[in-house]
Amino acid sequence: MIRQKKNALALLLAALCLLGGCGGGEEDDTPKAKEDHVKVSDAYFGLAYYDTGKLDPVTDNTRINRLVCEAMYEGLFEVGDNFTAVPVLCSEYTGDGTSFVFTLREDATFWSGERVTAKDVVDSLMAAQENENSPYRERMRQVVSVEAQGDNKVSIELGAPNVNFPRLLDIPVRRISDANESFAEGTGPFCPVKENGKWTLTANENWHDGFLGTIRRITLVTMVRADAAVSSFQTGDVSLMREPRISSNSTAINGSVDTVQTPSANLHYIGVNFANETLKNSAVRRALSTAIGRKGLCDTQLQTFADPAVLPVNPQPLGDDTLKLDMSGSSDSAAALLAEAKLESAPSFTLLVNSDNSFKVAAAEQIAASWKAAGISVTVDKRPYDEYVAALQAGSFDLYYGTARLMPDFDLRPLISSGGALNFGGYSSDTMMQALTNFRSGQDLTGLYQLFVQEMPIIPIAFERDQVVIRKGLIKNFTPEPYNAFANLETWEEAE
Repeated sequence: MIRQKKNALALLLAALCLLGGCGGGEEDDTPKAKEDHVKVSDAYFGLAYYDTGKLDPVTDNTRINRLVCEAMYEGLFEVGDNFTAVPVLCSEYTGDGTSFVFTLREDATFWSGERVTAKDVVDSLMAAQENENSPYRERMRQVVSVEAQGDNKVSIELGAPNVNFPRLLDIPVRRISDANESFAEGTGPFCPVKENGKWTLTANENWHDGFLGTIRRITLVTMVRADAAVSSFQTGDVSLMREPRISSNSTAINGSVDTVQTPSANLHYIGVNFANETLKNSAVRRALSTAIGRKGLCDTQLQTFADPAVLPVNPQPLGDDTLKLDMSGSSDSAAALLAEAKLESAPSFTLLVNSDNSFKVAAAEQIAASWKAAGISVTVDKRPYDEYVAALQAGSFDLYYGTARLMPDFDLRPLISSGGALNFGGYSSDTMMQALTNFRSGQDLTGLYQLFVQEMPIIPIAFERDQVVIRKGLIKNFTPEPYNAFANLETWEEAE
């Protein structure tokens, strides 16, 4: 993170000054004002905004307001490009995987200048857990208790170990008050100001990270429908938006724009029906996986908007040579695994896919072709979404092309645990569950991966990339992160 590098540099310079002196002469203890060297742009910058009456970033589940919330609010952590937890409002924490204590940074304040307290954090996290419409509710599902320890520490107890739990704490911290009738108070780089009856966002003078980049003013463009944001972007009223690329309802973005891809936890995979006797054979499942040319699939049918994956985690642990994660695919290796399976006849399967999504249909057909090259007969069964879901729920399939937007900690239990919400194929393995428990407790970080590539309870294909679109020539150094389009905004510069 840029801000971490900046803080490290400041500490280094301070240490050098203490050791060797700075500038000589008498010491001057007068606090120095921060100097803002960034050229402030007067370019128009607009964001789509849905007026809910009182915007609470923890419970608001409107797609339109996500970017507005990212500009105004922050969590204890944010999720970096490599899906690690990067501290924001948290200065440090301790934990054994089940019990955690988080310490708030001393300079964390709300827009008003009032300090963020542990109570504010507890209130925000509990609102996420208790409100069934909160987009963050799943992040808090495993939490047993959240308590304030004084003013600057928060303790959290989980029902089961999860060493990656801090990745889930990008939940916005806010304070609900009557002082602002339209927005819960936040800590982010921008704060709301009402001018001539309309809302704008301006630079938060109390922001803990100091001065912003070149953009200091954002116009909120009020709208009532999600599809109106696309139209407003096309006309230039909206300057920044997220729009899915590999989707049944994706919209072509025309005009002078810059498209930036960010990693995601949206997994594309092949699901397996374990009621099929042939598919119960792990060698058959490994053959199906080995035949898939994942890299070629991502470059073609998935529009270069996906990263190939053999394991259901992002990024892939490619540095572990023991895993041998081959993304290119091999029909010869797949045929060898089929021979190892000692089947009485050549396998024949149906592959179920949602016909409403042309990208998934094209990917399924390419995968089927790679299986046929390895001697596996496959029929692609294309069904409208409602029929596709009904077939999954009824178990009426051999294989299916699925997608699952996982949590940032890549919890696999919905997909592979007995009774998991996304375990349509009926996979069950005590050995796999123990490996998953060991992984989540931090006891064995590679054992799960090694078992997974041998078992292939599902067959990962790729992780989709999200798309952030911004008006061309608006700013330089635009580097959004998976859940924060305004990450690193202190490095934004005016485009030349």
